[in-house]
Amino acid sequence: MLYLANYIDGKGQLHALKALAALKNQPDVKNIAMNFYGGFLGLKKNEEYKESLEKFAMEIGISDKVSFNDKTTAIESVMKAHDVGLNFSESESVSRVTL
Repeated sequence: MLYLANYIDGKGQLHALKALAALKNQPDVKNIAMNFYGGFLGLKKNEEYKESLEKFAMEIGISDKVSFNDKTTAIESVMKAHDVGLNFSESESVSRVTL
């Protein structure tokens, strides 16, 4: 699974981690992983948010199924390398990334 969004509180990454944790424990789900890609927009609070996501993934036991990557310019190839794109933004009703 792919989550392509800047590391900003409210973009929904936390919801995605919780969903992955729920899926990981399903007996019929074998190969599942989530890759996050995003930037910080030059803000320390966004760097800290990413760090809190990494910590949360460790606390709920899914850090082996998650990778937190920096912003990418190879958006098309990254998207094509994934089967599912997620967006659980709390403020955007329609995301161009998922379209």
